[in-house]
Amino acid sequence: MMKSILTKLTTLGLALFLSQAVAAQTTGSFDTDVSFMSQTRKLSVYVPTTYNAATSYRLMICLHGLGDNSIDYRNALINSLKWNTNFTNTIFVCPDGGSDRNKDFYMPAGDEGIVQEAINYAKANYNIDASNIILQGFSLGGRSAFKYASTHPTDFKGLLLNTPAFQGVKDAIKPAPAGGLDYSAAKQLPVYITHGDQDIIYTSPIDSFYKNLVLNDYKTKLVRITGMAHNIPGFTNTPGLDTYFDSPIPTGTSAEVVEAMTDPYTCQSPVSPVVLVRNTAATPITSLNFQYKINSTTSTHQWTGTLAPYQHAIVTLPGIAPNTGSNTMEAAITFVNGVSNPIANAKPANDFVKHTTGAMLPITEGFEGTFPPAGWSLKPSGDIISAWVDDEETQKTGKKSLNAFNTIILFDNATMKEEIYSPMLDLSSIPDPLISFDLAFNYHKYTKPVWGIDSTFADTLEVLISTDCGDHYTSLYKKGGADLATFPTPITDPTSIPASYTVPKDENWRGERISLSSYAQSKNAIVMFRYISALGGCINIDNISFTNKALKVDNVIIDKPRLYPNPATSIVNVSAGSSITSVVVTDITGKKVMVAEGNNSNELSVNTSSLNDGLYLFQINMAQGSQVEKVMIKR
Repeated sequence: MMKSILTKLTTLGLALFLSQAVAAQTTGSFDTDVSFMSQTRKLSVYVPTTYNAATSYRLMICLHGLGDNSIDYRNALINSLKWNTNFTNTIFVCPDGGSDRNKDFYMPAGDEGIVQEAINYAKANYNIDASNIILQGFSLGGRSAFKYASTHPTDFKGLLLNTPAFQGVKDAIKPAPAGGLDYSAAKQLPVYITHGDQDIIYTSPIDSFYKNLVLNDYKTKLVRITGMAHNIPGFTNTPGLDTYFDSPIPTGTSAEVVEAMTDPYTCQSPVSPVVLVRNTAATPITSLNFQYKINSTTSTHQWTGTLAPYQHAIVTLPGIAPNTGSNTMEAAITFVNGVSNPIANAKPANDFVKHTTGAMLPITEGFEGTFPPAGWSLKPSGDIISAWVDDEETQKTGKKSLNAFNTIILFDNATMKEEIYSPMLDLSSIPDPLISFDLAFNYHKYTKPVWGIDSTFADTLEVLISTDCGDHYTSLYKKGGADLATFPTPITDPTSIPASYTVPKDENWRGERISLSSYAQSKNAIVMFRYISALGGCINIDNISFTNKALKVDNVIIDKPRLYPNPATSIVNVSAGSSITSVVVTDITGKKVMVAEGNNSNELSVNTSSLNDGLYLFQINMAQGSQVEKVMIKR
């Protein structure tokens, strides 16, 4: 009897104690401190005001971005974005990144342990469903969230990454053994990613991250929000997010083209596009119908095989003959298992160039028109900050030049290469062929007061040639740092992006000449300009000319002159954008055969009746520069 009474009293006392503890539990938004790594670190918390200790709650650990703090971040999620009304029955805990706000949750070493401290706090004070913990992060917090989950995959139900700020493509693709990301470890976790299309610096890194998730068959969704920059979207722009982690695999049948791939140029025909595809729904896939096109030529293809939910495949499509010159390609999945594909999934590939025969020389390029110029092709490393672009603010002549740029201030893209390829060239069309171009370059140097140690970051320019359509390249020229620089001193201690650029004056440009005499018999040469990152430098190249020693083209003018008729018989009319001072005519060997003096007009008629039939080079000298054009005399 007494034992029964004591048991009841003990039970009643425990219930009273628990009810008092529950009553004392704080709800709403509040902050608390924990001891971590010999510091006091803040946890900013939101608990539903209707909290009931008898109910288990989902827990979301939220990691803020660079320069932020836990209080402001929690307030943004709860007060501004109203996550508490969309993620129902959820407790939010936002750990502070500490005093080093300009770093992520992995600096200093061990700092990532604050995630576990946040989980421990929530579990010790509230009724948390341990099987329903979501790890969320914004910007660098998003990068830290994925990295942490890859080493603690069983601790979480899923990942919500809002604009995860991977520090460049290299950071997103670097494997774990080299200090990068372990994509294989957390593939059981669903990953929901958001990113704004105006946040262009992070577009390629996030696309590379997403591609790696797909290649590892993650249950993942990338939502790109139109018009949004580096931010977290509202719930109206995140379809299905409130239920995603409970049901990450949609019912039904659907598939997507994740990426369509072609080489930057080809000498072959037809071209067979390669596409990365995946199953995006619950029904296993046994067939996919593709519709794809190169330019306006459309083709279809049916693929058969087996794809489980979220499994991927790489499919090579039957070839289509491209046009000579520039081409575009696009691919889409139209039917899945014979049923119309419900999702829009058409993906364009990079533009590519089809080469057939080498162009006769001389050829000059001043990058004055569209970019890349006709016949030229690009192979970017992915990061927009370092890519070859046309620069409208810096030029030797005309209005533009070719530019690339790197800095330690932004991403670590050391050793990454930016490549631009010339049209196919017939080097046998003139004697003693060479490359000439104008160059302006400077590199970066940091001193001990700014950087802690004296450090130099100096990029490299390499020029290479291929005579077998790119199967093999041979280096012709390679300079970097002080050897490449055209300024007397490096850019010293730049602490901002504008300070990292060069603004060359006339005296900061240098002409370079590279002999191609060893390749003078090649009729199908391609020249590559490769810019190799060492995290420091700004380069401009202008007036690239493929010419010869007898006829060096020094300038590329803004308005290209027009010569007509061509072929001609006895008269060649020249029309230019500035006054013509003279026209010098040479034969294919470089021998001068005629000089026609200008009359201070933009128009000049050249009498060619004394010339034999054949190909001639007309050098039009004008007030704004010189241009060389080929003219055929044929009677």
